[in-house]
Amino acid sequence: MTIEKINQFFRKNLFSLVLASIVLGFLLGWQLPQIAALLKSLIVPILFLMIFVMIIPIEFKELIAVRKYKKEIIWGFIAILFLAPLVAYLVNFIIPENYDFLKTGLILAATMPPGGMIVSWTGLLDANVELAMILQTGTFILALLTIPLTLSLFISKSVHFSQSLLIQNIALYIFLPLTVGFITQVLLKRKYSKEKIKSWKPTLATISTLCALLVVFISTSLKANTIISHPQMLLWGILLAVIYYLIMFLVSLFFTGLFIDSYDNQMPIVYGTTSKNLSIGVALALSAFTGPVVLGVVFCFMVQMPMLSLFYKFIRKEEQEFAEEVEEEKKKRHPASVALRKIRKVGNNLKKAS
Repeated sequence: MTIEKINQFFRKNLFSLVLASIVLGFLLGWQLPQIAALLKSLIVPILFLMIFVMIIPIEFKELIAVRKYKKEIIWGFIAILFLAPLVAYLVNFIIPENYDFLKTGLILAATMPPGGMIVSWTGLLDANVELAMILQTGTFILALLTIPLTLSLFISKSVHFSQSLLIQNIALYIFLPLTVGFITQVLLKRKYSKEKIKSWKPTLATISTLCALLVVFISTSLKANTIISHPQMLLWGILLAVIYYLIMFLVSLFFTGLFIDSYDNQMPIVYGTTSKNLSIGVALALSAFTGPVVLGVVFCFMVQMPMLSLFYKFIRKEEQEFAEEVEEEKKKRHPASVALRKIRKVGNNLKKAS
């Protein structure tokens, strides 16, 4: 199997791979909890590698283009870093008080910056990929400051976590790989062309995805016994995540439609608020929080991909119906010009045939 086919396999089967990672992690934690406990030490190097390989192909010069998208970037940063955790906080009121750890996990997941999938989804929707990359990189850097702030605002006081440890781990999981990745990129550019480095992007994305799957696998294995002893939390966790993503998508679509005129520029913001880098959330949940908070993030992992796929189909359908309505309106207003275009098309086909 070639590298290109492996990359395609990961892109096409991401949801199935996430589900398999959760099931296998659960089985490992259930049957071999001692081995699962040993794997916890691997999360930090795996997460470092995941973010490091994401940074290498990023063109930081693209951040200069912020001047073109001032309004979009300001609203995008607000929606991604503050609106998303606010919606998570409000959604949390639907479940019982004794599931504070699930609520905390959901808020933690919502505070994360977008993952690399924001660019992929934007590309699939034929929207502004340049803006998506700016939002991904910019919010990733700003997350160093916003994560501690938003968590202190929205998380219940009954949930204990170390603020200093949280800040240290954010620096470890975000700032360090960001810095090392940037230095590596500079060194690589001395030997390889920009086009060559960009050509590595699909493979680097696959490596990053594999690391994310390993993080999910290990984190699920560590909490397998908790799930077994409280099976009802699985239903509550999935229900909470589904409701959050559905409401977040509708809220983001509504407000982004109010503030941003262009469809091309709306989609990166909508998908930036719903496509989160949950691997960082898993690592922070395991390192800075007490109790099974990580399960709230893991349930988001289970739900995020299928919900984003559902949103994609909805947007595509709406876009197609809108295009058909516009075309019908054009035909009603300018029937002569439509007929003329058809005549020209037939004439061009005859010329080609002769």
